[in-house]
Amino acid sequence: VEVIVQWLAPEGEGGGVYSVFRVFRMLRATRIMRVARLRIFQDLAILVKGLLGGMRVLAWSLVLIFLPLYCMAVMFRETIGQEVGNSGSGEQHFRTLWESLFTIFRCTVAGDCDTADGKPIFVLMAAEYGWGYGALYVMVVVFVSLGLSNVIAAVFVEQVIVGAKTSAMLMRRHRLRDKSFFARKIAELLKLTVELHDRLGPTQLSAHDVFQRAQEIQITPVVFDRFREDPRFCEILRELDVPDDEHLNLLETLDVTGNNSIEVGELVDGINRLRGEAKRSDIVHLFYTLRVVHAKVAELECRMQEWRRDSTGGEEHTRASEERQGWSAVAAFEAPHRSGRRPSGGASETVETFGI
Repeated sequence: VEVIVQWLAPEGEGGGVYSVFRVFRMLRATRIMRVARLRIFQDLAILVKGLLGGMRVLAWSLVLIFLPLYCMAVMFRETIGQEVGNSGSGEQHFRTLWESLFTIFRCTVAGDCDTADGKPIFVLMAAEYGWGYGALYVMVVVFVSLGLSNVIAAVFVEQVIVGAKTSAMLMRRHRLRDKSFFARKIAELLKLTVELHDRLGPTQLSAHDVFQRAQEIQITPVVFDRFREDPRFCEILRELDVPDDEHLNLLETLDVTGNNSIEVGELVDGINRLRGEAKRSDIVHLFYTLRVVHAKVAELECRMQEWRRDSTGGEEHTRASEERQGWSAVAAFEAPHRSGRRPSGGASETVETFGI
């Protein structure tokens, strides 16, 4: 670029308008700002974004401070400012409205309230024009320094913190919605899982081979402890926004079958569900899921009660039928005796034969 600029520049001149190209060349130095993307500068970026988020509060704070100072400056300009040249007791600092406003700002906010000779302005004014001006000055200082400034500082700090949290939340939301980032980190996690499980060093396996091997791995408590002790595994979980307090009991959380082991697919699915903080939508989803399960259980209970009722009713009907048949046989046997007749044949003839 420098050669082209020198060739295009007219002879005997310093380059003229062609020096603009040199400016564009210097702009390439702004590429150094890319280092701000490094992880070490993330905290600095959050602070800067939080400060920018509090600039609106700072602007309104200046307006709020300016109003009482302006009123006080107008009053001093219309009273003491008219006495310039009489006694030299600080009146020269209130000759115009802007001088008066600047002096009030120096005395109440900046803390510099002396004349060019180093004498306190309001002490001289109070001694010359009465302590009413001194009392007014004290009230304004108390209102601005002790009251208004503290409130402004508290609100400003709060807005900076809110801005920093909002920035961090937006960055986290972007990571949670970035599917390519999740896929890249899961690929790193699968490769690391294979290396730690097989106790291998850095491998050169293809993505397909890593995926096939990972499907065969069963993660037991011993294996998972080995994973958790590796800082690379914990760092991947942090980058995937899995809270640190979830790392310790992650295996117990994902072991829904209770067989004291999980597959890699269950690990990946559990990490995906543990990303980020708990949201109200998760609670609402759980609430409706429990309602559906409760409805299914209630329906099953009703069906079991109907089946039990039908089963009990059938047994009672069978028992009643048997009892009715038994009583019918007894009644048929006792009927001749109740009517005064002897039964013919059989047992009756046998009795008569033996004379009983």
